[in-house]
Amino acid sequence: DKQIDGLLAEPGDAVRAGIWFGPPSGEPIYQRAADQALPAASVVQTAVLIELFAAHAGHLDEPLGAAADAVLADDKHGAMAPFSAAQRDEVRKALRGATASTVGAIMMGSKAASNAVYNGAANLAIASLGGPAEASAKIRARDAAWGGVAVRRYMLAPRTAGGDKAAAPAALAAVLAAIASGKVPGVDAPTAAAIASAMMQNRDPSLGAH
Repeated sequence: DKQIDGLLAEPGDAVRAGIWFGPPSGEPIYQRAADQALPAASVVQTAVLIELFAAHAGHLDEPLGAAADAVLADDKHGAMAPFSAAQRDEVRKALRGATASTVGAIMMGSKAASNAVYNGAANLAIASLGGPAEASAKIRARDAAWGGVAVRRYMLAPRTAGGDKAAAPAALAAVLAAIASGKVPGVDAPTAAAIASAMMQNRDPSLGAH
C-alpha cells in the first residue's frame, strides 16, 4: 500500500488506480479499489472477443456475412463514421468478407494491421453484436462477475457518444481468468482455446491510440 501510495502521490496530474492481482483461480494476492470502474480503452476488446467468438462458435473460419459487409459499406454507421474517407477504404479492403477469426485476431493485435484496420476490426465486432450497448449487455449476461465491463462507444468515436469504455479491475480479472483457465462460461473448449490463441499469437505492442 505504501509503495502504491507513493506512486500515486508523485508530481503530475491526479491519478486514480484500481488493482486486482492474482492467479486465474482462487483469492487475489493483492487488490485495491478493484470494483471501481475506470476508463479502459481497448482493454474491453477482450470481452468483445469472447462474445464475437461465442456467437460464431463452430464457424470461426467462415465470413461474418452480409450484415457485416453492410456495416462496412455504410459511411454513416457508428462503426465507420469515426474514420476518414481514406481510412474507410482501407478498413473495407482489409475486412470485407473477413471471418470471425480474422476480425478477432486483428482487433487483439495478434494479426498485423494498420491502426485504422485494428480499430475497424474492433468496431465491426461490436457492430456484429448489435452495437456498444448490446455488446455490453451480452458481456454482463455471460457472467455476473463481468458486470463491471462497459463498451459504451465504438473505437475512436467521441466520448460524448455514450461515454468512455470502462472496466473495473475485478471484472476484467474475471474475464482474463476465464480465458487463462480455458473455462469461459457458456463457451465450448475449442472456442475457448481459439479465444486465447487470438489474443496471444504475435502480439503487436506498437499499436497506437484508440
